[in-house]
Amino acid sequence: MARLHELYYGNEEGKAGERLKGAVETTVGEAETGETSVELVAATVVGGAMYVVVYGGFVWIKRGDGKEGWVVKPQATNLKPQVLSGWVGEGDVVVLGNGRFWESVTVGTLKATLPREMGEITETLGAILNGRAEGEGGGGRVGCAEERLELETRDWRLEIGD
Repeated sequence: MARLHELYYGNEEGKAGERLKGAVETTVGEAETGETSVELVAATVVGGAMYVVVYGGFVWIKRGDGKEGWVVKPQATNLKPQVLSGWVGEGDVVVLGNGRFWESVTVGTLKATLPREMGEITETLGAILNGRAEGEGGGGRVGCAEERLELETRDWRLEIGD
């Protein structure tokens, strides 16, 4: 993630979505080897608009008005980065995750977790990832918009030791 951050924020030329896509493409290109494949979902909020680049991951959203659903469905196969954008409104919750994350965390579990505070959400989802074999290599991020221009995010990653 440090490399993605360096690439995105180190380049101030171009639009946010284009810069994020370039950062994702470079990060994936540097990380993938013949034996290792990479799934990456990255997002940034600029002026109340959220830009998301999806490379092998999935995105789910619950709007402040209660509408919910997949932005990028698990059945989709992303062989190249997809760039998405939209407005973030008060009360919106956006969940980004790689395939391993979504194998472990069902939408039903997610819905049951969302009424809680951000810290409780990440603790619960982190415990699910750590407690299941399918969670190995899982990573995700939850963002909750408290105001239109402010998006609080927490992320977690299951670290695999030797």
